[in-house]
Amino acid sequence: MLIATVGLLSLVALSVRQRTKEIGIRKVLGSSSWGIILLMAKDYAKLLAGANLIAWPAPDTHREVAGQFCLPHSAAVVGISCGRGVAALIALSAVSLQSLRTALANPVKSLRYE
Repeated sequence: MLIATVGLLSLVALSVRQRTKEIGIRKVLGSSSWGIILLMAKDYAKLLAGANLIAWPAPDTHREVAGQFCLPHSAAVVGISCGRGVAALIALSAVSLQSLRTALANPVKSLRYE
């Protein structure tokens, strides 16, 4: 989970860095920091929703396989349903923090050479 979080954080930082000039222009034209954060978070929320739809049947399949073959006498099989919520929370907080940092920066610095 730690490796995935670090990878996600670097992906978000790269995405925000590539869109720094766009964020600067939006800031100069009067966009609020909250609007910029929502703009960036919307893209990642769509990706998270798609990933959750693809991964939805996985826990049920895992429980059936583990219950029938690997752990026939086990009393409990650990579910991973809360892992999706934690992953979504980590992803959206990473996007929000990186976007907020860029939105609060001086837009003149990002637009100086344009």
